[in-house]
Amino acid sequence: MASRVGITAADVWQVALDGVPTYNLDGQRLPDAVIDGFIAAAENKVGIDLDVLIGVREVRCVADQGDPDDEEDDVIYHPALDKPRNWFAGDRAGLIKLPYRPLVKVLRVTVKPYGFGAQPLSVPLDRIRATKTSFSLVPGPQGFIFPLGTPLPSYFTVADGHRIPGGLEVVYTAGLGKRDLKQYPIIRTLILLQAALLCLQSINVKIGGGVQQEQVRSDGLDNQVALQKGEMGVLSGPLKALTASYNALLRTAQAALSGPVGVWLG
Repeated sequence: MASRVGITAADVWQVALDGVPTYNLDGQRLPDAVIDGFIAAAENKVGIDLDVLIGVREVRCVADQGDPDDEEDDVIYHPALDKPRNWFAGDRAGLIKLPYRPLVKVLRVTVKPYGFGAQPLSVPLDRIRATKTSFSLVPGPQGFIFPLGTPLPSYFTVADGHRIPGGLEVVYTAGLGKRDLKQYPIIRTLILLQAALLCLQSINVKIGGGVQQEQVRSDGLDNQVALQKGEMGVLSGPLKALTASYNALLRTAQAALSGPVGVWLG
């Protein structure tokens, strides 16, 4: 999967033309310096700009101004989960936690402030100061930083101290770059094996009526393939052998990468 990390100036100005972020929920126009700060932050590229992202995952963390005791207000949506799951603990939003430990590094964190209009601005973050009750967005050379484990606020504060009510959405984008693949050949082998498994499964189902199922592991080493019991197609033998090799290598990777490597989520 090829992708670039960052937001283009065209994206920013399209948002600006839609009136975001210009007014707060009270109908008051934000100071020009604040508006320019958001636009300038969004125009800057994120520090890590990789040509290739592999295994991209997004975890969306949504908080609003609902009942602080209502845990349904504070959930993390993950595409690998059938339904939203609550990964918060403690009072209000608690600490942000992720439901898995992927074999990827954090590439950027994006905050989408709510309350500016119908289409909230998505700003890459490079630095953000957090207090117990609010976020203080401070533009840096490349946007803002959102430290993992920071409590979510019911409002946040922009540079001039102006409080913006409403919730916010945090999007974590993670991936593996070329340097990581060269440094960890075992990961590259896993990716190739995974691709081969998916191709064989697809062919097997089409020509032999086999049944397949992809199982997501709770420890984050996802895409471990589990084949359901039942009559398989003509490729059932190679599939089982390849699956066994893949799962064995997966366990080896888990042991090899169990230590702190780069900026791992977990």
